[in-house]
Amino acid sequence: MQESLVSNYYEMEDEHRAMLNACRSSLRKDLEPKKLLPHLVSKRILDESDEQVIKGEGTRGDSSDALLEMLPRRGPNPFHEFVEALRNVQPHLVKLL
Repeated sequence: MQESLVSNYYEMEDEHRAMLNACRSSLRKDLEPKKLLPHLVSKRILDESDEQVIKGEGTRGDSSDALLEMLPRRGPNPFHEFVEALRNVQPHLVKLL
């Protein structure tokens, strides 16, 4: 619990946040968040509770929205880990960023 409180004090860099926002609609269409979750959870960007929220969304687009809203509030490292997860699972989406 304390770890999540600490991570909220360190937000994503403005440049990375802007990149995610600029590409949001394209990412939302093609992103498969459930495939990215194992990497993001293993790197402690997301926890099991976050994973359940994302998996519990009704559509893939809603799951994408949930993930893209969580990432900027998880500290300065989530952007890099998100890109790494994309490289491993959906490399065609990396070029959007």
